[in-house]
Amino acid sequence: STLAGIVEMTNAFNGAVGPFAGVVGVPQRMMTVEELSLQRFQGAEATRAARATYAARAAFNQAARVAGFNPVEIEIMHEAQAILGSREINAIRAAHESGEPVVVNINGRAIQYEPNLQESGLSMVGENGFHVGRGAFASEAEFERTVLHELHRLYTSTSANGVSGELAAVETAAAYNFAERSYTFLHGGKK
Repeated sequence: STLAGIVEMTNAFNGAVGPFAGVVGVPQRMMTVEELSLQRFQGAEATRAARATYAARAAFNQAARVAGFNPVEIEIMHEAQAILGSREINAIRAAHESGEPVVVNINGRAIQYEPNLQESGLSMVGENGFHVGRGAFASEAEFERTVLHELHRLYTSTSANGVSGELAAVETAAAYNFAERSYTFLHGGKK
């Protein structure tokens, strides 16, 4: 489908973030696809690559808006794709295999694998990151949903102002629903 093609093209370009994630001297914010292209390519090739990535991102954003995602949710999906396409995320997978804890930094996000955590994930709002637990590895789909869920919490949580049981339940439900919707969207409608 057209949407699947857009998602595939966007994923290919967003994967370019990997070589730059966590590198000393690289700004600790999410780089735009245009910045990534200009860093990765030279001269006229850079201009073509920047245009292509800009076009892919614009097409993705338009498809996401049509599907009912707001600008914050679209940005969360871009960041999730960058994290999941990075080299550093493989350290989390390897830590799960070995049963050893590890912390990686991907574009300023601290992501920690905690082998004693039964749940899929746990937000570290004050530390701009999240824990990944054993539950995230039930399947690749669960792992991707965990990243989407935790990023949603980090982008939208108001828990810094104080947490109540009600607020935690509302935010968890919102993050769960977003992770489900966005995972389905990112995989061309497949759950």
